[in-house]
Amino acid sequence: MTRTPDEIKRELDNPIHVHYHISDIEQRLTPLALHDLEFMHADALALIKQLEAQNAELLEEIERLQAERDAAVNDLKELADRHGACLGCKWFTGERCGDTEYKIICGFHDSKWEWRGVQKEERNE
Repeated sequence: MTRTPDEIKRELDNPIHVHYHISDIEQRLTPLALHDLEFMHADALALIKQLEAQNAELLEEIERLQAERDAAVNDLKELADRHGACLGCKWFTGERCGDTEYKIICGFHDSKWEWRGVQKEERNE
């Protein structure tokens, strides 16, 4: 049975109930060991909550960055439509349109401009 993160957190937040019947375990499970186990539970719960908060912050940052990227790409597309700029288009080879089959015919306010996406920078070492 798979438990949800919320179920696990609730269990970690509850007191530890120890049920044992073997005398060997009984001798090793001292009050100090139980105390350490309780602290371990508390630390695990605190860590889970901390990671969840960090995750939420990162998700917000991702959403913000994606919105910024989408707005920038839309601005580039509009500039291409208005001025016939090919820079940044996935079809542009640096000198001309790379559409060798001539299926892409760009005209004023009717460009087939598509963002080329993120390009890896070549490193000269």
